[in-house]
Amino acid sequence: MTPPQRSKAAVGAVPEVQPARSRAEPSLARLGLLPLAAFVIVVARYGFGASFTLAMAAGAPLVLLFAVAPVLAARSRRRFERGLGMALARGQGGELEALLRAARAFRWFGSPGEVAEKEGLVASEAGDHARAKEAYARAAEGWRGPAPMAVELGFAHACFELGEDAKAVTSYRRVLAWEPTMRLARERIAQALLRAGLDGEG
Repeated sequence: MTPPQRSKAAVGAVPEVQPARSRAEPSLARLGLLPLAAFVIVVARYGFGASFTLAMAAGAPLVLLFAVAPVLAARSRRRFERGLGMALARGQGGELEALLRAARAFRWFGSPGEVAEKEGLVASEAGDHARAKEAYARAAEGWRGPAPMAVELGFAHACFELGEDAKAVTSYRRVLAWEPTMRLARERIAQALLRAGLDGEG
C-alpha cells in the first residue's frame, strides 16, 4: 500500500523555519470570566443577601476557570493537532471539521489568532478557499505584531487557489523574505505571474 499523498493545501502549511513569533491576542471569553465572577459575587451578596463567604464561593468557579483556561486550551489544541496529523496521513481531510468542533476548550479559550489559523487550514483542506482566505485574514489580526509565517502562507495559498494572483504574489514574497529557500512559494509566484500576465521583476 502506497503512503497517502499530502493534499495541496497541506503542503507547506507548517514551515520548518518560522520568524520569531509575536504575542497572540488573548481569548475574549477568558478575559470575560473575571468580570462575570465579580458580577456573580455582587448579586449573591447584595441581591440575595448571601454572606460574604457564600458570595465569594459563588464566584470562585469562574475565577478557577479563568486560571486553568490556558491549560485546558493548550491540551485541547494538542489533541486537535494530533488528530489533524493522523487524518492528513490517512488522506481523510474531511474529518478535520469535526475535530475542530470537538476542540471546544481551544475554540473558547485559545488565542483568536491561533483558532482562526486552524479554521483556515480546515477550510483549505475542505476546498473552501474563500472561507480559508477569510479565516487567515482574521488570524493575521490576532497577533500583537507580525503573524506567524504559517498564517501568511495559508493566506497566500487561499488567494492563489481563488485566482487572486496579485495578493498571492504579495503574500508569497513576504513568506520568501522569512524563508528564502521555500521552493513552493517561488513556484507559485511564477505560476501566478504567468497566469495574470504580471511583471515578475521586483
